[in-house]
Amino acid sequence: TNQQNRLHPYYLVYIGRDGEIIADHTEAKRLLDLVRTSCKGEDEPIQAVCRLFNEQTQDGRNMAGYSDLLSSAIRSMIEVKEEKDLDLRMADLRNIYSAKDVKKAGFEAHIGVGR
Repeated sequence: TNQQNRLHPYYLVYIGRDGEIIADHTEAKRLLDLVRTSCKGEDEPIQAVCRLFNEQTQDGRNMAGYSDLLSSAIRSMIEVKEEKDLDLRMADLRNIYSAKDVKKAGFEAHIGVGR
């Protein structure tokens, strides 16, 4: 199971039209709350929004822009996972080589990671 994604095996990412990740897949509750709030009082699809989407995508035949956004969202999920994995590895190293052990050995160790 994916402990960072409460919707696993599904993923929800809020991405702007410019490709900027507004909220990543680890923020599922926040994203669902945003969707719930924005849909409050609506019990039917908003026809003007549907028409606009259909015009912009030629009734779904031209999804290149959304395909690019999907690729960005997937890259974001991979990057978040890699960062979390690295943080876990660094925490493991800190646990294995505690400051006390390093001092006993007679030298100092500095472990740093740049992002």
